[in-house]
Amino acid sequence: MDPELALSLILHGCRIAKDLEARLGDLANQPETLSNTCDDIVNIFTTAKEGLNNAHPQAPYLFHHHQPQPSQQMRTDPCLQEWLKYGGIA
Repeated sequence: MDPELALSLILHGCRIAKDLEARLGDLANQPETLSNTCDDIVNIFTTAKEGLNNAHPQAPYLFHHHQPQPSQQMRTDPCLQEWLKYGGIA
């Protein structure tokens, strides 16, 4: 895959994820919509990752996921953590 196409896909996935984040409160009672949007985001990033790995088969280790250091980990809103844990906000 052309690296520019992969970058375009990644940016598109980020835009969809930001839109989801902005609408999360409105979508809390719409699990099917949330699930479909998450699937879309995952598919976009998967397509980009596979394209990058296929474009550079001699060095696939460059594109493998690495665990972020504790200082790099995103802090999740406690309400979101509760929703993810229990499937809804009490």
